[in-house]
Amino acid sequence: MAAIAASLVWQLFLPPLIGLADQGDFSRIMGRFDIGHLSDKFYDRYFAYFESKYRIDKTEHWDPGFVSSQSLLVAIALRINWLFSKPGIFDIRSLALVLTALELVAAWLLLAYAPVQGRIGREVLLGIVFLMLSDVGYVSYFNSFYSESASFVFFLLALGFVLMTITRPSYGSLLGVLVTSLLFVSAKGQNVPAGIILAAFSLRLLGLKPGLVWRWVCAGVALCLFSSSLYYYTLTPREVTMKPSYYLSVFYEILPYSSSPRQDLVELGLDPKLLKYSGTRPWSPDAPLNDPDFEHSFFEKISLPKIIRFHLHHPIRLLETLQRCAGYAPGLRPWVGNYEKSEGRFPWLQSHTFNLWSSLRSKYSPGSLKSFAWFFLVSFSGIALLYHRNSTMRDRLLLELQAALLLMAILQFLTVAIVVGTHEATKHLFLFDLLVDVCFASAVLWLAGFLARLRPFRFSIFREGPVVP
Repeated sequence: MAAIAASLVWQLFLPPLIGLADQGDFSRIMGRFDIGHLSDKFYDRYFAYFESKYRIDKTEHWDPGFVSSQSLLVAIALRINWLFSKPGIFDIRSLALVLTALELVAAWLLLAYAPVQGRIGREVLLGIVFLMLSDVGYVSYFNSFYSESASFVFFLLALGFVLMTITRPSYGSLLGVLVTSLLFVSAKGQNVPAGIILAAFSLRLLGLKPGLVWRWVCAGVALCLFSSSLYYYTLTPREVTMKPSYYLSVFYEILPYSSSPRQDLVELGLDPKLLKYSGTRPWSPDAPLNDPDFEHSFFEKISLPKIIRFHLHHPIRLLETLQRCAGYAPGLRPWVGNYEKSEGRFPWLQSHTFNLWSSLRSKYSPGSLKSFAWFFLVSFSGIALLYHRNSTMRDRLLLELQAALLLMAILQFLTVAIVVGTHEATKHLFLFDLLVDVCFASAVLWLAGFLARLRPFRFSIFREGPVVP
């Protein structure tokens, strides 16, 4: 715990500060709190340099209707900011402090309730948790307004409370599962499929304790997660997120790689004259995003079900799209600057401090659709084998949890590929990468249990109670 805290302090709070430059998404969160950039220069604001200071001014107010639990974190950070910063200035480290505190709570839960015993298993667990939770690929998001940071901490907290519930079922731990899962799902619309899977898994917790009350509470948690996930999806602002994603899916991903783009437009129910926008992005200077005629000819006729049906009718092209996206999966870090301009470093320069985990996954992680298919096939096969050999409720629940995480990862990958394609794919695949990392870590812990040779074929890395580090 001390080592994780020290690594975060070193990167986020001590000069030279490490963070992420704005790709244009910060305003979704900042605008609601009257926060704006200090500089008017484009490359001071976007892509090249990270900024740690922002101005607070009512003229910067803009509410796009973007609902995210990241806003809750910023609201808390503003209270902290008033204690340390000059009036009218927001220091992003206030937000990093809130996220750091949440990550440390998640780390404690994972270390205390991960069902691992034996010296080898515990040492492997400690090593993986430290490497992942201190890596700049994850930590740099803390000094930014990206909602990926909220997804990261709330997912880890939800996972920790799930492990606590499986190990020591109680109404308090179940409440923790519900609250953190809701905060995770509401961090970003992209997390909705994961919320539905969590809801289904919550029903499997029914058998952990006897009694009708426990069963009704578990069913209530599942129903609340399921309905809240669907409701949150309806809150997704069309202008800010849905329209750009439709545009990217058609004009940036489908048409540029098509041998008959006019026929594709007709199949999608669109005017073939729109072919002139092929290869453009919704924010390109020549993009007609706010043109009333384009609104009528494109946005009023396109929908997500139409796009999904198109991909299903062209399975070979869908596989090609998935293959292109798979090439971005090994990279954990978006291509933006990590340093402030005042440090005098080159624009777009990235930090190499605490990057062992992200470097190893960038070098050795699967970068093709075939490789990922083998990873998921081997993982599900291993789970099926262990499930057959283990008969206890808790052992099987842990295996089902890992299967649920793998399913979340698959849905995340498909969602990114179909909705936005390769546009900023590294950032959009953030949750997919996190889920794959957690599943890989779980597999390594299983292997460590085998190497320990503790009660062979009884898989005794499972245990009854937590070991608090």
